[in-house]
Amino acid sequence: NFNAGKPLAETVLENAIVKNLTVEGAATVQAVEGSLNMGTFAGALQGSLEHCVSKVDYTVTGAQSAGYIAMGALVGRLNAGKISDCSAQGSIVFDDKFSIAGEETAYIGGLVGRNSNAAGIIENCQAGVAVKFAGTATYNVLMGGVVGHTNGTVEACQVFAAGDGSQAAI
Repeated sequence: NFNAGKPLAETVLENAIVKNLTVEGAATVQAVEGSLNMGTFAGALQGSLEHCVSKVDYTVTGAQSAGYIAMGALVGRLNAGKISDCSAQGSIVFDDKFSIAGEETAYIGGLVGRNSNAAGIIENCQAGVAVKFAGTATYNVLMGGVVGHTNGTVEACQVFAAGDGSQAAI
């Protein structure tokens, strides 16, 4: 059962593999001064995530300053790694007490907040995560069913709309 406001691993390095894990629970994530990468399994992923399942309901609150936030149910920021055959259910809610100031961006995705590298791959995954932003932002809030923003590859993934059971292939 997962109730920490921190990922299981801050960073999963190149050549490292996280696989066959299921995590359930609820957690509150507190915004910070500086950049924040947050996901159930890793804040930042450079290695591989395989056959993992997140069933976590997140609430994100507080004032984010002097940096971006990348929030996903699996991984906050995918650098040059690979996520395959994983799924997520639950929610990511940025409450009305959350704020991000200046020219900073909130990257919010059902699986990954930000896929920041052309070598980052998300494949054969499913997302059934309700994503909501009720906070305030002075710059960008980038949200997506699979990933909030990507420079890499997303293929053969499915997004299941919250509450009605419909799906769309991406």
